[in-house]
Amino acid sequence: MKGNGRRLSQYFIRGDVALDRLNRDLLTDEPSKNLDGRRYAASKKVICNLLNTLGVMDSQQRTEVVRNMISAVKPADRIVISVFDAACFRAEAPGLYRHIPRIVGQPRIPDSAFDWERSEFKLRGPSGPGYFSHWFRKDEISNMLLDEGCEIVESKSISGFGHFLVCTPCE
Repeated sequence: MKGNGRRLSQYFIRGDVALDRLNRDLLTDEPSKNLDGRRYAASKKVICNLLNTLGVMDSQQRTEVVRNMISAVKPADRIVISVFDAACFRAEAPGLYRHIPRIVGQPRIPDSAFDWERSEFKLRGPSGPGYFSHWFRKDEISNMLLDEGCEIVESKSISGFGHFLVCTPCE
């Protein structure tokens, strides 16, 4: 591949991809007729937010991220989200977070780090914010997406793990 070792960021300008330059520099000596801006713009896009990424944000940030995902896609595109299941929180969270104290500089996990009612884990660091994670009920994540203007195309729950939702912005 030509241009090996170059930083790819030079090919992304204000959210657009400089496809002709990317193709010329990294793929071939001449711009390809198959890789152009019109084909990219017309192609379907999929934005993914996986493994409970929304759960480690506060509710305001979470809403902003969902709004940004919606604004970045067209009705034919898809948004894929996976979150941890609140119904599994009591059984799974203590084992999942057992290494977090070392990461945030705490000797152990205090009982107060688990908010069983809200399905949240909060562990403050000795000199910083620490770690936060919220686990979702299926209706909670679905309603958030619907409230922000999404149509849920597919929704599945996997026992012992979480919820997977595929949605698209409403037209």
